[in-house]
Amino acid sequence: MIRGVSTDVTNDDKGGEIDFVTYSANSYQYMTFQEGKLGVGTESPSEMLTVQGTSATILVTDTDSAGTLKLFDASTGATGTDCGVIFFDAKDSDGNQQTQAKIIGSTGTSVTSGSEEGKLYFQTLNAATLT
Repeated sequence: MIRGVSTDVTNDDKGGEIDFVTYSANSYQYMTFQEGKLGVGTESPSEMLTVQGTSATILVTDTDSAGTLKLFDASTGATGTDCGVIFFDAKDSDGNQQTQAKIIGSTGTSVTSGSEEGKLYFQTLNAATLT
């Protein structure tokens, strides 16, 4: 099923959503475009891309060479700026989302064209603190 929903047609609102819905394995499967956000497996995406499901895996395949996943900070570079972060989260015993580890890509001590430096930081949770 394909469904389009407008949030406010009376005031010429251009907002809304488009849903692609299938029924499989006794449940509905969703892909939703809503307010500039894409949701796969959810009707309510909270980020630009939200993937939700019991086997939520993102696969990047390039048949000519290595698959690429690129994080790009399009703002003007500055020394010591984080240009990409990957979070590894899980729920704690109270059901709250908690970051367990993260990888941070950062500009180094120079962002001058031709002499750029980059750094990669790894942090893990130890006694409730990322170190």
